[in-house]
Amino acid sequence: MGCVLMSLKVMATAVLGIALALGTLTPALASECTHAARTSGQCSGVGAVVTSEGVTVSGTQVTPGSSGGGYRGSWSPPPPRDPVLGSAQCEVKIAGLCRGSSPSRDVVEREEPTPPQSLSDVAQFAPGGAEFVQEPAGWSLPLLPTNVFSTSTATTESGELLGWPIEVRFTPVAYTWSFGDGTTRVDSSPGASWGTRQFSVTPTSHRYEISGDYRISLEVTYEASYRFDGGAFQSLPGHITRSGGEKVVEVLSVTPVLVDRGCHSETLVAGRC
Repeated sequence: MGCVLMSLKVMATAVLGIALALGTLTPALASECTHAARTSGQCSGVGAVVTSEGVTVSGTQVTPGSSGGGYRGSWSPPPPRDPVLGSAQCEVKIAGLCRGSSPSRDVVEREEPTPPQSLSDVAQFAPGGAEFVQEPAGWSLPLLPTNVFSTSTATTESGELLGWPIEVRFTPVAYTWSFGDGTTRVDSSPGASWGTRQFSVTPTSHRYEISGDYRISLEVTYEASYRFDGGAFQSLPGHITRSGGEKVVEVLSVTPVLVDRGCHSETLVAGRC
């Protein structure tokens, strides 16, 4: 009994592994067509995959051919035999039985068979450029928050496949920041400007400990979905990563200076009042 249970467990594991392997190879389809619809050429097979360059959408459409061998024109079969033997009114006698004359076949031109026609098409789409803003622009101060935020948003790219409209939508889902001082961070939000509250803490701000020049860079990760001929958007497995550019920020040295009065942080320009 133990051997039987072990064999069944191995078989179930093998079946599950085959099912998972097949699932990873199945392309995303924009629509499901019946066999009859595919045979008549009334619907197209469309699939899409995420690649390192973006989204590649492919489509195929097959128009069936004709077998040929028929006659073009009107023709009807002859009437049945007349069961009268030896009748003088018979125009045609076959084996002593009367039958009427066959109607003439006006058109005897044979229809030429046509081969099936297959149409395939490929379209490629990529997300637009991603950028970010650093505040204050180009400079900052030690131990004070330096703000960064991405300006990338969800975009939809349009095109044609098999002569029909197709759309691919790219939605940013992650923002990977590198601040140039060995610190990196991944955010799910693009962040936002601090407005008039200069050097205020934001979800995407960063503090530099010492003065110097630092290179800030951003990578944006996108999810993709597509739709064919106005249908519903179909999500695609996988992600696409695009560079959001880089900027150099100069973190200035702070030198104490005696002044009659201080200045508000909102009036600082390049570290000066």
